[in-house]
Amino acid sequence: MHLNPKDMGQEFHVDVMIEKDIIGIDSEKAKERVPKTVVFLIIITQGYPNEPPEILTKSNFCSPSLMDGRDLMKEICPVWNIKGGFKQILEGFLPFLSRVINAKGYKFYGAFHLGATYNLKNFDNMIVVRFDCTVEENDNKKNMIQSLKVNFDYELILTEDCFLLFEKLDSSTGKIVFWSSLFSITDLQLNKLKKICTINFYDEEVNTDYQIKLKIDYILLFRDSLVKKMKSLKVKVESQKLIKGQTLNRLSEKEIKNMKINDIEKNVKELRERIIKGEINDYTVNTLTHLCGRAIEHFSQIGDEKYKEYMNIMKEVLSLDGVDKLTKENENEIKENSDI
Repeated sequence: MHLNPKDMGQEFHVDVMIEKDIIGIDSEKAKERVPKTVVFLIIITQGYPNEPPEILTKSNFCSPSLMDGRDLMKEICPVWNIKGGFKQILEGFLPFLSRVINAKGYKFYGAFHLGATYNLKNFDNMIVVRFDCTVEENDNKKNMIQSLKVNFDYELILTEDCFLLFEKLDSSTGKIVFWSSLFSITDLQLNKLKKICTINFYDEEVNTDYQIKLKIDYILLFRDSLVKKMKSLKVKVESQKLIKGQTLNRLSEKEIKNMKINDIEKNVKELRERIIKGEINDYTVNTLTHLCGRAIEHFSQIGDEKYKEYMNIMKEVLSLDGVDKLTKENENEIKENSDI
């Protein structure tokens, strides 16, 4: 591992160069994909050490590529400790590389920082597709991202697994105002004549839906590029065919917390049917178990043996093959992250 520090005025940049031979790669196929030297860039700002640095990669060592400006700091150093300093970052590179390169399935790594300014010219050397666009007036005010300016110039960038929206500051720089994994897209509707695209996103972390309405000149190229990128990832994702104007309805934590028993029973019945029909994912399983817990608590407190019915529903659903597999995958991921 070699370091190459550079004083950039208000920032301090450090190139970290890691030889492929010391990473620990399981398969020959993976070795062929990894360059001889993997290079990372550590960006140290004036807030250091109270604020952790950012870490970007300058190398394509996995697919989909992580070389699109995303910050990998929390992947390499999950918990920032001021006392640990630079050493804890350097110690995190090899475990991170080994985990990503040897991974059998897909996982999203890194994050973009909303409000941060990016040099858009940096994307010229990356595997991305770029579109000029404007934000259109959205009839669905509740789900529209409030920070977006109507009829304002934006640049939309599709990386290998990300949707990035930049507000143009000048010809070469942009401020990131929205970003999402491609797998957070739940619905896409096009008006080819007006060149308007309405996109629905779902954020699992905060259990919230978002909607963006964009006008894109090359709208069919955008659609084809998006579909092609999602297909190239070859990941089985939750999908549901939506009729025009319909969106995926998901219960928020607040709605579940304030839900009356009649609505709890109604939603448990609906979720049970969806899961039995094969719609098995974190949302359906976790929401059903949460609601069953509410029902069990309610009926137990009033001495109604109906609580046993909801205990049996939980047992029935959790014993299904697909649910059992999902639970084990989540447990393995938690264990993997705790071992790092």
